[in-house]
Amino acid sequence: MANNLGSVLRDLGEMEKARECFERALKIDEKIFGPDHPRVAIRANNLGLVLRDLGEMEKAKSCVERSYRILQKFFGDNHPLTRKVKANLDSMKAS
Repeated sequence: MANNLGSVLRDLGEMEKARECFERALKIDEKIFGPDHPRVAIRANNLGLVLRDLGEMEKAKSCVERSYRILQKFFGDNHPLTRKVKANLDSMKAS
């Protein structure tokens, strides 16, 4: 629920509120699934994107890198989700 609300808030341009929701969703999923689960990777990626939008590039890269590592481990490099997160990461490195 917190992740979905974060996505809506991000789409509405409410970046600080979206950040709070994504941080909450990440903490919940880490507690439930552990630190290296694909759901945690999705939450970390979402948080990274909102941090990028807020101009916090180092924190953003860290979150998306974490997401990428988790997804690589679970799904490999050719999975669509892994490739999407890799593209997010590459776009951050280019900026």
